[in-house]
This record gives sequence, structure tokens and C-alpha cells, in this order.
Amino acid sequence: MPYVYAKTLESLFKRITEKSNFTDKVFKVATCGFKGSYSLQDMYPVEQQDGTISAPVLFRNFQRTWDERQKINDVWVKIPFQKAGASAGSAQYYSECATEQYLKRTTKPFDVVVFGHTHIPDYQRQGTKVYVNSGTWVDHNSDFPDATRTFVVVETNRNKDKTSLYMYKEDGSLSDLSKNILSK
Repeated sequence: MPYVYAKTLESLFKRITEKSNFTDKVFKVATCGFKGSYSLQDMYPVEQQDGTISAPVLFRNFQRTWDERQKINDVWVKIPFQKAGASAGSAQYYSECATEQYLKRTTKPFDVVVFGHTHIPDYQRQGTKVYVNSGTWVDHNSDFPDATRTFVVVETNRNKDKTSLYMYKEDGSLSDLSKNILSK
């Protein structure tokens, strides 16, 4: 399992344009009990003193607490850590998660699901429900190289909600990607 996690991280980090050293504190984190700046070294799995393999600082023992994290996050259909780790670089995986975890729920259903931090912009309308992924604000996106500086806008109204995926163009104008090839 740590191997799958390490290979997934390696694949994801190749998409990030920021070049830094393994020990440079370039990731600003304020979630899951972490607050501060972290490096790749802080999250890359290595053998620990007790013989286990885990990230040394950021998300230490993440795979061992996976079931607990799913419970805390009210995950409706549980996903094994190995599948989640191996699929984390796939746009299709996030779409499937949004659909299975939120849009198809029979109790507490959701109309709009917004994911981000994946570097893969996506917009899918499923009847009256929408899954949208903000993609990446600053990083180069190898899956959709023309879709950088992307963001989501969700407008709520008493009569109708609207969800859109936009991209800032080089000339400063906006492009509505939710009406583009990213839609299914």
C-alpha cells in the first residue's frame, strides 16, 4: 500500500509546475489538524522507526486511519484506501466518487458537488444535479494543458441554482468551461 501511495504522489507532483527541493516548505496547509508549511519530504512515505511505512509528518498513518476519516466525512459508500490511493490521479475516479458518495445518496442527497485540489478541471451535469471540479488555479495541468487558472462559481437562488466552471485567459477575459468540451 505505501508503494501505491508513493507512486500516486510521484505522478501528481509531476503535474505541479512549481520547482522546489524535496525539503522546501512550499505547501501551506490548514486542515485535518495541520497548520503550517510543509515539504514533499513531510508527506512522502518512508519506513518509520517502528518498521511501518508512512509519511513522517503530514498525514502520518493516513492509510491506517482511512476508515475513521471516511466516517468523519460522512462517506456514504466506503472506498478502500488502496483504490483511492491508486486512482487519485484520475478525473474519472473523482467523478465516480462524487456520483456515488453524494449525488446518488438516498438519504441527505446533494444537488451540487464541488471538488478541488485535484488539478483536473471537470464539469458534469447529471439531470438536475451537478459535479464540478475546480481543477487548478496556478499549476500546469498535463491532462488539460489549456485549462489553468480555473475556478468554480455556485450561485443559489430561490427559483434556480447555477453552477459554472470558469477559466481566466491570458488576456484577462473569462471562458465558461462548463459549456465546453469538459461537459458530459
